[in-house]
Amino acid sequence: MEEDRRGGKSASAACISQLVSIARNIAAALLIAFSALSCAAQEHDTGDQHLDDQCSPGHPQDCLRDILHDQKAIWTSPAHMHGGDLEWLLPLAGVEALAVHFDRQALDAVGQSQARVNFGTNASRLGAAYTVAGTSAAFYLIGHYGHHQRMRATGVRGLEAMADALIVVEAGKLAFQRDRPTQDQDAEGEFWPHGFRKFNWDGSMPSGHSAETWAFVHVVASEYSEKKWVGVLAYSAGILVSTSRVLARKHFPSDVVAGGAIGYVTGGYVVRERRKEVRRRLGLRLTPIMDPATQSIGLTLGLAPVAR
Repeated sequence: MEEDRRGGKSASAACISQLVSIARNIAAALLIAFSALSCAAQEHDTGDQHLDDQCSPGHPQDCLRDILHDQKAIWTSPAHMHGGDLEWLLPLAGVEALAVHFDRQALDAVGQSQARVNFGTNASRLGAAYTVAGTSAAFYLIGHYGHHQRMRATGVRGLEAMADALIVVEAGKLAFQRDRPTQDQDAEGEFWPHGFRKFNWDGSMPSGHSAETWAFVHVVASEYSEKKWVGVLAYSAGILVSTSRVLARKHFPSDVVAGGAIGYVTGGYVVRERRKEVRRRLGLRLTPIMDPATQSIGLTLGLAPVAR
């Protein structure tokens, strides 16, 4: 009985420690996002790409519409490919094929050091859904209440890119049915190792952490493209999360390559499409002007967002 009580206390302490670690990582991510982007937000937003997106907490139907539109474009994209796409598709396919071939050797080279696994586990929490979504929400809230349109747009687009990437990732997991490194040691890294006898809903390929992180950091880097240091920090975070998933022995290298590619492409697509949509919503505005001193009247012509 005494041993059961001790075991229960130990389990509770471990659970509390994990929750504290998760909270600390979220706080660190939000602090970094707030500090870095607050500096960037001191400058006035310029350009039509920083006008408000239609998707917002007050208009969830627009968010759903955007995501459905994105998914249609993503899954039908092979039908719209052209020769120029091969310039990046072929090298990516080559890297992925090499990664799959050398997956086991690479993981064996990494080893199973508990300290390395612990580091990877803790670092990978920076790419967890709750961290990425929380950071995106922080961008939106800071931008909304601080009247920084670019930060607000970054938050909205980051969440949409994350959602789009995860939908593709879940479809990929179901399609590839790959065991994780920590699963069945007799079929380590195999695709469909059990045939149709056992269906895995949480496969190893592609990596969800890598996909959602790279989707978000690509949005951030694109929205602040004139600030090179923002891109360096953002993509460094993507590399850290992807590497940590291998160190934690949660994924093979090819899993994080596939997930990172999905996230990066999705993030870029979301930014381009939202900017196009904002430009389509711009309309001409005529404003009459009158100068009593000269007794003259005139008109000013300008661009302004079309009302909902």
